[in-house]
Amino acid sequence: CRVSSAIADPYKTLRIRPDASESEVKTAFRKLALQYHPDVCRGNNCTVQFHQINEAYAAVMNHLREEETSAEESDGDEASVNDSEWDLWEEWMGWEGAGIRDYSSHINPYI
Repeated sequence: CRVSSAIADPYKTLRIRPDASESEVKTAFRKLALQYHPDVCRGNNCTVQFHQINEAYAAVMNHLREEETSAEESDGDEASVNDSEWDLWEEWMGWEGAGIRDYSSHINPYI
């Protein structure tokens, strides 16, 4: 399997720094896509360049999304089943030990 040059160094292809923000990546992509789009560009290599720019953009955006996802997972803000707040939520919802507690006071007498 051959790796294209855009995937090997997508930041160089998009002419951005490796620490570029998502906004900077999008701006660079739009600028290059307009420049090398086959309907606009008149050179011999425009289609290849345009394809490489698209591949590089996809690679960088995937990388940014993976970083964002891993950062969210490491924050620890998500509820887990071992979380004390999760236990309170289960108790309030009546999921934990259903049948042990008396919920008769929650029954609507008008039904």
